[in-house]
Amino acid sequence: WPRSRPRLPAIAVVVAVLLFPVCGGAVYAVARSKAIRLLGQSAITASAGCDPGSGRGEARITFSGPVAPPVLLFRDDQLVGELTLETRQDEQYKYGFLDRGLSPGTHVTYRVAKQLWLTRERLYTARVGTTVPACRAGNAAPTSEGLAIRPTRSVAGTPVVVEATGVSDPDGDTLTVLWNFGDGVVRSGRARDAHIFENPGQFVVTATLSDPVGGTVSVSDSVEILPRPAGRAPTASQTPLYDAGSVTPLEGRVGSTFLVTARPPREATERCHAPLAYRFTFENQLTRTSWDSAWVTSPTLPVHLDEKGTVAVFYALRCGQRRIGQYALRSLVRVY
Repeated sequence: WPRSRPRLPAIAVVVAVLLFPVCGGAVYAVARSKAIRLLGQSAITASAGCDPGSGRGEARITFSGPVAPPVLLFRDDQLVGELTLETRQDEQYKYGFLDRGLSPGTHVTYRVAKQLWLTRERLYTARVGTTVPACRAGNAAPTSEGLAIRPTRSVAGTPVVVEATGVSDPDGDTLTVLWNFGDGVVRSGRARDAHIFENPGQFVVTATLSDPVGGTVSVSDSVEILPRPAGRAPTASQTPLYDAGSVTPLEGRVGSTFLVTARPPREATERCHAPLAYRFTFENQLTRTSWDSAWVTSPTLPVHLDEKGTVAVFYALRCGQRRIGQYALRSLVRVY
């Protein structure tokens, strides 16, 4: 009789079945350990916002790290879907997902999972949470009647008052104001503010008012800034403004005492042979009120400011009975 050939495939199957619990378990353990390590090197973030069109909330989820696709996203332990791969550089992956239709005012948590192919086990990242803000359907942009600048022609180094007039928001939102003074200075502020232009020129001032949902309106106007006169003292008929004094402190509570000191330029006083006198003017740029002190012979005046706002300080200078100039302090005083 011919010899029978060994059934190698059958023997291989038997061997594989016998060795699988050992080798398969070792392979799985290595794969699981690697997945846990890669998830630990990854980062997940979530930020919530509003969809103005629907009035519902939405959350933007990002996940980045050395984890290859596919990766799954869970919201409050419920599967949302598979993250979308946005970029890949070497072995670093960046995913994104926009979760729409969330209820306003709710707090949601997210985590990402990587599913092992062999056992279908899911390994999770830590949770990250975010709160959906109060949303509404539609948004009406803020409005403003225009921009008022006072004065529209001034001298370098003196305060100029700017105001976005007739400001309102149909939705009743609290507005933020961003000022661009056209001289390189851009800052946030109030609808009524003040600015000192250091150099002469023609400048376009723009106020941009924004609501929390993204509605904006901008208003602009121009101001002409003249150079500071130099080389001669001012006269009563020609009273240019200078930076000539100081205030201490520069901010304080209502009712605080502020010390104002006048320091007129030497060329304005060197030809004066009579006693000098000063009269200080305080202009609140928030309430649009102003008041004058009496004529005093001391260049230093303690004063109480009893209204909130930004206060500009000026003073007139008199030589005997002859008025020889009017000056402005560069610094504005903040009363709160």
